[in-house]
Amino acid sequence: ASQRTVSLGFPAVHLEQGLKGNIHFYRPSDSDLDKQFAIKTNEAGEQVISIGSLQKGLWKIKISWTAGNTAFFDEKVITL
Repeated sequence: ASQRTVSLGFPAVHLEQGLKGNIHFYRPSDSDLDKQFAIKTNEAGEQVISIGSLQKGLWKIKISWTAGNTAFFDEKVITL
């Protein structure tokens, strides 16, 4: 079986400013399945997260981070 992953990219300028934050995999139908990850990017500003343990269905990925003194938020919906 292939390893399922999600890859997230952050702007280089945010890395230079000291990017910190969290990635929240939110399951609308069952919050007990939610997962949280600290943002830990590679030098290219990407973070790859293994999603092999997540159940199939609808997920919202809520990403909140700060770079310098500015707060950011993004949300994506994925179906596994």
